[in-house]
Amino acid sequence: SRTPQARRRRAGFQRRAMADDRRKLLVMGSSVAAGHSCEPLTLGWAYLMARAIEARGVDTLNIAVSGTTVAYWMAELATEPVQQQLADADIVLLSLSLGNEGLGAAATEREARELVERYIDGYGRLAKEMRRRMVRPGARLVLGGPYPNDSYEDFHLKGLRSVYDAARHWKEVDYVIDFLGAPLHDGKGHWGAGLMHDEGHPNEAGHRCMCDLVDLDRLVSQVVSS
Repeated sequence: SRTPQARRRRAGFQRRAMADDRRKLLVMGSSVAAGHSCEPLTLGWAYLMARAIEARGVDTLNIAVSGTTVAYWMAELATEPVQQQLADADIVLLSLSLGNEGLGAAATEREARELVERYIDGYGRLAKEMRRRMVRPGARLVLGGPYPNDSYEDFHLKGLRSVYDAARHWKEVDYVIDFLGAPLHDGKGHWGAGLMHDEGHPNEAGHRCMCDLVDLDRLVSQVVSS
């Protein structure tokens, strides 16, 4: 039998699927996309973004799970609920954390570079597999770019920028959100002043700043409802 989480996801999909006259955005990701550090979670950046595009005829289903990685979501693509949600979505947004992959624990530039290379390879394969399962006319795949972490050093920041630059050139991806912009990012890999909840997560002000960095026109453009 399905886990309670899987049943909730399926139920959420069915509710959204009933609104056939509106477009659908599926949010996948880890704790920051799930609204971690916000009370309630719906003050998180992805939920703020979802409310901002409601007037554009887009409904959002957020299935982000704290602590998840590229490997987790690759495994989820083999499950029927997630496959169905991808097939039904007009827009899919995936936002993951290099912190969950262990980047902050990389003690040398070489360790960080090797981890980032593996991450880019896995993230690219995940994007390709997601795109393959997106069948709606005009469907868009959007990635949340890497974001700050107060445990990062200069060589970790190089890795963040490498991931962002690589993802922008993947043909499967329509838009990569730049979360290394000011004032969210201090330019050194860390959260901007007053925007940190803990080293790996923004506070509520940081979540608002993340939402402000999303180009809503690029997020929803060229979506075609069938």
